[in-house]
Amino acid sequence: MRSLIIFLLSTPFVLSILQFRERGYVRLPYNTAGTFGFGRNGATKARYHAPTRMLYVIGTGTNLMHIIELTDPDTPAIRYTHEFNSAGDGEITDVQVCSDTIAVSIASNNKVSIGHVELFLPFTKNDNTLTMLGRLAAGSYPKDMAFNNDCSRLVVVNEGKLGLLNGVVNDPQGSMTIIVRNDQGFPPEVNVNFQSFDNRVLEYVSKGVRYVFRGDSTASPPIEGSFSKDLEPESVVIDDVGRYAYISLQGYLLTANTGAMKQWTLANDGYEFSDGMRARALRNSGNIDEALVGADVLAKINNDADLAGNIDEALVGADVLAKINNDADLGRLHIGTDDGLNNNQQLIQYPHSFGGRSVAMWNSVTFQRVYDTGDDLEREAMNKYPITFNGETNNVNLSPSGEMDLRSDDYGVEPTALDIGSFNGAPVMVTASRSGFIYVYNVVGTALSFQSVHRRGGTSQTWNNLYNSNQAGDALITDVGYMDETMSPSGQPMAFAVGSASSSIGLYDIYDDGNTK
Repeated sequence: MRSLIIFLLSTPFVLSILQFRERGYVRLPYNTAGTFGFGRNGATKARYHAPTRMLYVIGTGTNLMHIIELTDPDTPAIRYTHEFNSAGDGEITDVQVCSDTIAVSIASNNKVSIGHVELFLPFTKNDNTLTMLGRLAAGSYPKDMAFNNDCSRLVVVNEGKLGLLNGVVNDPQGSMTIIVRNDQGFPPEVNVNFQSFDNRVLEYVSKGVRYVFRGDSTASPPIEGSFSKDLEPESVVIDDVGRYAYISLQGYLLTANTGAMKQWTLANDGYEFSDGMRARALRNSGNIDEALVGADVLAKINNDADLAGNIDEALVGADVLAKINNDADLGRLHIGTDDGLNNNQQLIQYPHSFGGRSVAMWNSVTFQRVYDTGDDLEREAMNKYPITFNGETNNVNLSPSGEMDLRSDDYGVEPTALDIGSFNGAPVMVTASRSGFIYVYNVVGTALSFQSVHRRGGTSQTWNNLYNSNQAGDALITDVGYMDETMSPSGQPMAFAVGSASSSIGLYDIYDDGNTK
């Protein structure tokens, strides 16, 4: 979710337990004909514009942006639907809001060519159309965006996905586009890539930074690879004073000066070493979020990323032979085949697994991880909702309880989004997982304190029946948002969850239940 920067000092914190209370819920169609369906990705990201109480929702499975009025949190209403239909456009990848501007990033339909950013005026309840301010070129596959605090700069990170262009494999540079506001004319742009790191390959590889795809000289024509092309940006936030951008590179944290764009620092998310073994776990940071809570800057990162490179499965046995011989009783650990190689024998010397499936706190000055939620998300979900623990959301003919545990041997709890805000002046964090769970934590110093977890929707009927009866809940959450009492339409702290499979928005009060932990 939209990110702020995290500073830590002596800050107040919530002593009693915070809970979720369900409010309004709305499903979104996946086309202009108003057709509804489960698994259509009609909603994947959303941003709330507090002055107008409008929520902007995009779906990667559609070419639509729905604008939902939240004035009455119990009856959210679609006020306008905008269709993106410019020639050559592909997926809508992100939406960001500022006080007087709405920004939407759009990839090319071949994913390799440059994408674009479209800028709009905020929609009001008196409008009957969405007014475009302009359309600007970005880099290859613009993935995420962030405004600085005064809306004078919009930073766009371009993933640079490998793909086919005119039948030829193309591996474009990942990059960053900075759009500088200019009220006197068309906004100028600054485009920056990561080629400066190509001269420091050995330095960073020795520190554990991955360099997987190095090109393919046997291809026709040959595919050129480089370290900088392997640094594919995923997510970006900007600090509270607008000086630094923090960029998640699927496993690394990059900070850049957003003014001169000349100061760069790259940090590896780090290894975790298995006890008594030479196996290593790379955390592979995905979404990044930050918030202002005090004096040292910390970054929060969801460790939910996929693997890069070819994958093998390593079976993790039990203690007794009977268990080892029963495939159904075995766990599975995905490992990469491109990491930990012995260069002489071309065999895997150090098995590498990927992803911590947790939320971590980083000190963005020292680039040291200071806290990690560990197995909190899985443990708390299992305690309260065991029948849907680590459930899938991809078979309309199965029920949520019937898909229980199907994600455990792949991605586990799989945190997908987070947001930061304040509750009565104390910092809090809201996060969510693929299986439809939404969590709230207190931020206490350099640690997180679990408060509660909630799951919306039914569990015993098939996903198709649940969807048709409006009981699918927040199926496959891909985004969350937090609204404190100054922003919320109700005047009380609220959160929203975006269900990608259910193409839905779920609204929640966050309240103090009066009990202490």
